[in-house]
Amino acid sequence: MDFVNSLRVWLILTTLYQVSYCRSEFAITEISSVDSSKLKVSWTPYPQANTYVLDLRIANNIRSLPFIIVTPSFITTKTFQRLKAGVLYNVTVKAFRYFTILASAWQTGRTVPKRPKLLSLKSISSSTVIARWTEVLGADRYFLNVKSNTRDYNLTFYKNNGIVTSLDPSTVHRIRVFAANAAGVGSASKTRHIVTLVEPPSNIRITGLNNTAIRINWDPVTHAFQYEVTLRKISRKTSDIMSTKVFTNFIMLDNLELCTNYTITIKSLNDFNLLGEGTSVKYATEWLKPVQNVKAFYDCVADLVELSWNANSDATSYRAVATSIGGVILYCTSSTVTCQITGLDCSEGYSVTVMAQSDTCNSSENLPVTFETKPCTPQNFQVNRDCHSNTVWASWHERRGAFLYIVTALASDGTTDKCNTRGTSCVFTFFKCGLEYELKVQSISRDHCKSSASDPIAIRTAPCIPEGVKASTDCLSHVVTISWELALGAQTYEAELVGTNGSKYSCNASTTSCIISELQCGIGFIVFVIAYGKECDSGRSYYAIAETAPCTPSSIHTQLDCNTNKANITWDKYDGAIHYMVSVNGSDGSQLKCASVHTICWLSDLTCGQTYTATVIASNYMCNSTRSSPVNIQTAPCIPQNVEAHLDCITGSASVSWNPSPGALSYKATAAWTDGQSPSCNTQQTNCEIKDLTCSQNYTVSVLALNENCKSNQTIFVTPNTNLTVCLPLKATSNLNCENNALVVSWSTSALGPYVITAEESKGHVASYNTTAKSYQFPNLQCGEFYNIVIHAASNECHSSAGSRLSLKTVPCNPQNVKVQLDCNENTALVIWDYSEGALWYTALAEGDNGNIISCSTSGTSCTTPTLLCGQIYSVHVAASDRTCNHSLSSVVQIQTAPCSPQNISTHLDCRMHITSVWWEHSEGAVFYTAVAKGMEGDRYSCNTTEANCEILGLPCGQIYTITVLAMDENCTSLPSSAVEIETVPCIPQYVVAHINCGNNTISVFWDPSNGSESYHVTAQGINGHWASCNTTGTECEVSDVYCGLHYYITVEAIRMECNSSQSSALTVKTVPCVPQNVDAHMDCDVGHMSVSWEFSEGAISYVATAEGSNVQQCSANDTLCDITDLHCGETYTLSVFAIDDTCDSAESPSVTRRTASCIPQNLDVQLHCDTNGASVLWSHTKGAVSYSATAEGSDGHTVYCETVNTECQIVNLYCGQLYNVTLTALDEVCDASQSSRLEFNTAPCAPEDIYTSLNCDTKSTSVAWEESDGAMWYITTAEGQDGHISLCNTTGTSCEFMDLHCSQMYSLTVTAMDSYCQSVNTSVFETETAPCTPQNVHADSVGVTASVTWELSNLTVWYAATAEGSDGHTATCTTYDTNCLIPDLHCSQTYSISVLAFGETCSSLQGSSYEIYTAPCAPDEIIANVDCDSNRVVVSWGRIDGAISYDVTAEGSDGHTHLHNTTETRYEMLDLHCGQSYNITVTTLSYIRHGISSTSIQIQTGNAINL
Repeated sequence: MDFVNSLRVWLILTTLYQVSYCRSEFAITEISSVDSSKLKVSWTPYPQANTYVLDLRIANNIRSLPFIIVTPSFITTKTFQRLKAGVLYNVTVKAFRYFTILASAWQTGRTVPKRPKLLSLKSISSSTVIARWTEVLGADRYFLNVKSNTRDYNLTFYKNNGIVTSLDPSTVHRIRVFAANAAGVGSASKTRHIVTLVEPPSNIRITGLNNTAIRINWDPVTHAFQYEVTLRKISRKTSDIMSTKVFTNFIMLDNLELCTNYTITIKSLNDFNLLGEGTSVKYATEWLKPVQNVKAFYDCVADLVELSWNANSDATSYRAVATSIGGVILYCTSSTVTCQITGLDCSEGYSVTVMAQSDTCNSSENLPVTFETKPCTPQNFQVNRDCHSNTVWASWHERRGAFLYIVTALASDGTTDKCNTRGTSCVFTFFKCGLEYELKVQSISRDHCKSSASDPIAIRTAPCIPEGVKASTDCLSHVVTISWELALGAQTYEAELVGTNGSKYSCNASTTSCIISELQCGIGFIVFVIAYGKECDSGRSYYAIAETAPCTPSSIHTQLDCNTNKANITWDKYDGAIHYMVSVNGSDGSQLKCASVHTICWLSDLTCGQTYTATVIASNYMCNSTRSSPVNIQTAPCIPQNVEAHLDCITGSASVSWNPSPGALSYKATAAWTDGQSPSCNTQQTNCEIKDLTCSQNYTVSVLALNENCKSNQTIFVTPNTNLTVCLPLKATSNLNCENNALVVSWSTSALGPYVITAEESKGHVASYNTTAKSYQFPNLQCGEFYNIVIHAASNECHSSAGSRLSLKTVPCNPQNVKVQLDCNENTALVIWDYSEGALWYTALAEGDNGNIISCSTSGTSCTTPTLLCGQIYSVHVAASDRTCNHSLSSVVQIQTAPCSPQNISTHLDCRMHITSVWWEHSEGAVFYTAVAKGMEGDRYSCNTTEANCEILGLPCGQIYTITVLAMDENCTSLPSSAVEIETVPCIPQYVVAHINCGNNTISVFWDPSNGSESYHVTAQGINGHWASCNTTGTECEVSDVYCGLHYYITVEAIRMECNSSQSSALTVKTVPCVPQNVDAHMDCDVGHMSVSWEFSEGAISYVATAEGSNVQQCSANDTLCDITDLHCGETYTLSVFAIDDTCDSAESPSVTRRTASCIPQNLDVQLHCDTNGASVLWSHTKGAVSYSATAEGSDGHTVYCETVNTECQIVNLYCGQLYNVTLTALDEVCDASQSSRLEFNTAPCAPEDIYTSLNCDTKSTSVAWEESDGAMWYITTAEGQDGHISLCNTTGTSCEFMDLHCSQMYSLTVTAMDSYCQSVNTSVFETETAPCTPQNVHADSVGVTASVTWELSNLTVWYAATAEGSDGHTATCTTYDTNCLIPDLHCSQTYSISVLAFGETCSSLQGSSYEIYTAPCAPDEIIANVDCDSNRVVVSWGRIDGAISYDVTAEGSDGHTHLHNTTETRYEMLDLHCGQSYNITVTTLSYIRHGISSTSIQIQTGNAINL
């Protein structure tokens, strides 16, 4: 025993050393909980073991002491006692051989829960008991055992209470509870007995004794000791007005209030006077009956609805409510059986109900009556127009309720046009030109209700085409005056001229004439006029003709023969010019003239040195052009006189002079010598200098006079020797020393010295130097200057005429005023300096303390260096350079660069004190430091120091801050260091909100995000000690496993790995009530209500019953009964009940389904079959209806009907043009009631009769008339011609006039009666013909005094009449059935206008364009013949005849000799007549076409021959 005790202490106080060896066969085979305080452990035996040590410890609890048991080797099962119930233990078994561990095995085991205590049993109904028990540690579920004489079963729960349902009523039940976990089931609690309550009464029947007294009966209930009857009013604040107990199964109640809904609840009591659940019924004392036969009559003119209904004898007033589809509510009240509702919205449907009212109560509302208001005015009314065709389109947006639209167009001349359509657009194709139309649109419903007219839109058609266009031309000024007649609708006019050469001109005017000037000459024009309105033009008018004068000759050229001074003048030819006149004026006053029909003229013997001015005029014998622009003819200049030449040794040139030469514009002096080289000079003066003469040569000098085209003959003068002894220096070179700006110039030459060197600066300063050497060094040259250096050779007689030239530039000047600006952020330097003379390029160099060199180059006066090293001192200078030198340096400027950025930043956060410490390394060039913490929202916190660390205080909770460190000196701040992020302590969760989820009885907790948190922990602590929790990384969490009806305290804590926040303030939440059971309902057909009842629910303050079908309606109550109103007819509804407390609702109870009474038939519509005058009656399916009957009664008493079980039936054999009233009746089997709907419709109008037409011969229009048709709103008359042309005429009257029918056509006319929906059928067709067309292609020829006229055939023409009207007023006519005829006996020498008319059966055609002919000239009235008998010479004479262009003179002799001659004169002499003959002489006049009339012949007798 001492050994065992020593071993136990040693195991507790010391740590066991490593097992020497282990075998896998050693294991714990069983751990079982014998009861809540014992664990039985079994294991496999281990060889060589002489002792086993069992170690048992509470899992996850390091503070609890272990249980140690030591057993000998022959025992392998042991039981631990006095353990905690429902706790998890770690069990270890070790095999020992003395003090050495041979093997070890480990396993967990849990004790079963301890026995719970059944705290209470409460019977809440005849079938339900609530049980409550203590919560047991370690239990994860509970088993409730329920026993009665007939049943024994278990229920499982996961919390410490439960509801037992479906129990037998009035029965003793034995109940006990077990706690269980994974280890098993614990011991049972003590058994408790409870008796369920007595079931409620059933089959309650209420009999009304009078208005305020009733008798209530119900079936007796087994085991009921007595009954409690409770009477409550149905109102929001339910109060018991009576509660009594009876032993019988009936009771009588009196003193009830009128017009009141009551809930009557009856409960059974058992022998212990405990109440069971109740059965509730509803009862209503006498109410006002609903209003019957409600009718709505909508007045679309007054825009109001007049309501009427049957009187209710008990009502003192009525209230009518109209609800629109859009939800707008209007109402009226009345003490009579009618009232009016105004303020209705257009295009809206309304549902009207009426409620009767008395001093104490109201009736229920009647079934709604519907009506439609008039359509709204169409919106977005737009009008567009085609200017060319005067077609107008109108469009608008569709309006609800509109069946038809009417667009009215009122013209400015008072005429009106209308367009009817069922669409949203209309087209007008017949508007007159030049008028303003005002268009408006109206909507019309099926009931012929019209909306207000839209705002009018004015639109103007295109102006009419101008007529009477005339044009007159002023040929001298090239101006055309155009005039025309006033055009309707025109505001301005544009006259357009189109030339034969394609040119175009125009002028604009607001009157009826305008002038176009500056027209092209010699052009024929066609003139049009266009009228313009505000937006449209008329198009072109018929044209007129105009013509301008010949053009002024242009492109005048002259050509001179310089040797002979002869010239010719030429110019371009222009249309319209017949001949030309040339005028030439000389500068010496002489004048020359030349006329030509060609485009050239020759001039000779012109004087030298003269200027002649020539102009040309073109003529067409009617107008002359303006004089052309003058051109000059310059004759050759005269030969220069008195030429002299002088030599200049200094310049090596010859100066030549002479006298002025007439006509010379310039001169050329030339020096020629034997080798052919001829230097010269040109001048406009009378002297010039010839340069570049060659040394020691003789020259011949000549001078020429020149003008623009010619030169004179030359004069010659011989010069003496030039006597030049010095020649030019050759091969001059230069050398510039960039170090000292010294310039050396050298040259080589064959000439002897001395030499003259001239240096000229770019600024104009000149310096000269003499030397005998062939080189020279210039002293004191300016830097950056350009020099021109000239070297001359000199002698005793002459200098050389020119020297060698050099152009060069000196060394650039040193840059001045160097300045350096440091960019601290970029650590770059901007170097600035003044411009250096001669510099082409600059280089700025910066050299640091460490030898680092940075540079930048530019052609300007500033540049920016690349990035400099931080924390350094740099020396900066600027070098100027050009293409040769780069040694010009500025003075040195020093700068200090910005400090370097701090490195190796580190931080530390003190969570408790909220202090952030920052460390870094020292930075080169830094004087002090700033550590900055920048938040995500831009907030900043900082600390300053001269050391390499500091502390930032007061950082807000839950924020991420970026920490950077800046190094600074007196001028600059370094770039920020690399950033380090820190996260402050999480914030306490704020704005915590918690609410109960009524659907699943869980608590949803919400809060605002807590900055800095990684997750959250939510705790719910119940007032009974129960708690639950949830964890989340979001900002909401749902706590489950809460009990119903309890209050819980809710807190939230923000969690992060480094630091956690404190808990939030606590909130209180209450759980949901229980679900109502045993729901029942039935339909009350008298009042249209659905009565609903149910059982009491624990925790409920009130209840809501819901009927869900095509709509959803509810009723509420504080007890277990209520009535649901406003249910839709003919619907099946699902009814359920849920309980309500102050916070939320319970789940829906199990539902039941019930059906309501059938509906009034809706959407009654009639589709008229216009072609058969039958109708389809349609309606929407009426829920609950079994069959339907539709009856149509006409305004003339005619009645037809149809019956069906469907939603459509056909009505046939309706009369045309009648108003029918359709009544639809539907029957159902629910409440044995029927309803009906009414609708009116019009049948198709009757076909028009007694159609007749007439043709107006003056206007060529066709009129159609007919008798008025029943049911017609307007008529459409269609005229269709043989050529396919169709014309329409719309009218509300009984006649139409067609103005646009084609001529010579047979038209088929139909008249159709129209209403808003249909057109008449069986319309007859009537034919008519229009007036003949004007004959086309009229052509006439004249033969003597007879006209032959032809034309093309005109359709539907009976005969034609051709008329010739002479210029002397004479008129002649021929008629024919053919397409030609002759008009004889016209007057001679007359112009006749020929026109043709076509005649039909009724009317003639319009007058066509005329055709002109000319009749033959008249014969001479008197012929006089004089005969010379000696010579047989005959002279014939006569008077001149109008229209004759020549005459044929004929002499016919008796011997057959004929003499014929044509002449244009009125006298003729014949010399070859035969002697001794008789001659008949006639004179015939001839026109252009060689037609004429012969005169009456005269007879002469020639003389006899004389025989010698």
